[in-house]
Amino acid sequence: MRLTLHVQNLVARAHENTYSRNPLTRSIKSSYPMTYELAVYIASRLQAAEGIAVNDDEIAYIAMHVGAYLEQQSRRRDAVRTAVVCPNYYDMHILLREKLESALGDELDIVSVITSTDADWSAIDADLVLTTIDPRGRRENTVIVQPFLTATDVEHIRQSVARIRRQRRRAGIKNELLEYFDESLFLRNFYARDAITMIRALGDRMIAADAIGRDYVEQAVEREQMSSTAFTDTLAVPHAMTMNANRTAIAIVVNDTAMDWGDARVNVIAFIAFSEGGRAAFQTVFDQFVEVFSDREAVLGLIRRADTFTAFIDELVRIIDA
Repeated sequence: MRLTLHVQNLVARAHENTYSRNPLTRSIKSSYPMTYELAVYIASRLQAAEGIAVNDDEIAYIAMHVGAYLEQQSRRRDAVRTAVVCPNYYDMHILLREKLESALGDELDIVSVITSTDADWSAIDADLVLTTIDPRGRRENTVIVQPFLTATDVEHIRQSVARIRRQRRRAGIKNELLEYFDESLFLRNFYARDAITMIRALGDRMIAADAIGRDYVEQAVEREQMSSTAFTDTLAVPHAMTMNANRTAIAIVVNDTAMDWGDARVNVIAFIAFSEGGRAAFQTVFDQFVEVFSDREAVLGLIRRADTFTAFIDELVRIIDA
């Protein structure tokens, strides 16, 4: 409902050529690139339907509505599967579970409560184990808590949840990145006159690798002309808004000297093409990739060390796993 009302006001303001300034545009674009990309898609449809222009500030306002909705949807999916080991003494296990769900309801998915004092620790199928008794040697992703949950217990659990989520995300991203990169699409110190020329040059190489067709290149150019894909001070991620590539692929350029890209100057250009089959992995790969390049020191280290494709992959994996 709020997005609908906002869009109605946006269309009216755009017809009068009066736009609202958004002081969070740059931070939204760099911190939540996939959410911003969804907003760009919505804005592109509005432009076509209403015959209006939507600038970056207005796109960022749409992204704020989209992001709030997606955050609500993702909370449950991000919950960590948890087993609770607590002896059945005066319904202590029931009280403990209630306190856990009250304090950490969005972060934990309690899949089992074991009340036996002789638990089979090796048989517990969960990402995290919370126990009030000695875990008998099981230490990985196991947190000992008090029967009457304390604030310290809650903090320790939150730290474990954050670590498990990080491990889960990085393991998946590492495999996906190595699957999508291709040595034939890795270029070192490769320059072009401007962003559009670079997109077409990388597009030619991806066409030669049978990753995309000419239409994908033109769609990437159209996307770039709508809003710069320089998502950080060092990285540009040109791409199309559709997923009609023949296969998922990433053409990567790593340059010692930065080149102009919109209002920014970037050292790394990653032309990303996704097929319909790569759709599920798109958000994870896209967000993680941009996150890695948000750390300027890490990027400078990568630029120094990535003199070959193998060195680039090794350094990228090291940054992700750091």
